[in-house]
Amino acid sequence: MKCCSGYRKFWYCGLEGVPQPLSNFTIKGKYGQCYICKRVAGGCTDFKYNPRRNAISKIAYKIAGSSVLFYKMPKEWRLHKRAIATQLYEAGKDVASAIEARKTRKNGFVYFISHPKLQGIKVGSAFDVHSRLSTYQTYCPERSFVLEHYHYFDDCREAESDIQNLMGPWHLSGEWYDVDTQLTNFFLGKVCEGATVQ
Repeated sequence: MKCCSGYRKFWYCGLEGVPQPLSNFTIKGKYGQCYICKRVAGGCTDFKYNPRRNAISKIAYKIAGSSVLFYKMPKEWRLHKRAIATQLYEAGKDVASAIEARKTRKNGFVYFISHPKLQGIKVGSAFDVHSRLSTYQTYCPERSFVLEHYHYFDDCREAESDIQNLMGPWHLSGEWYDVDTQLTNFFLGKVCEGATVQ
């Protein structure tokens, strides 16, 4: 029996080979199967749901510019982007890893985070922005922090510093600035003009 397999926004049914929306699948533990296969005796339970691989793929797509651009790249380039994404994921998976990696690594993401009840936008750098966002959400009972956007740089600390210098007149405190997303996009564009983006 063929098993269900995953691909981007659809998983393919193992029995019919037809793409099904994610809502047609159940995930129990690390395994997933569609409702069609589940109805058949035995079903298929060999598709592994892997959150680590999904997080690394998300980082690799962002480094490449999008998932479409990622899959248009030659295989060697894709493997290189995925290797960088794996390193960034491992470096940013927890606070201790990030502090240690920050001593030696320069590449990473500059991110912009906002909160509906706070004034302004926070500008920061991280190896794994989704892990960083999760850390912020831990301290917010409503989990209301929003990741406005983020961009990959070969030297994220220098890029973060350049963006913060451009936003100096709007500084509130720490890494918070009284700007909106349109203005942050403008400043990000200014810094990207001179950046080497992989």
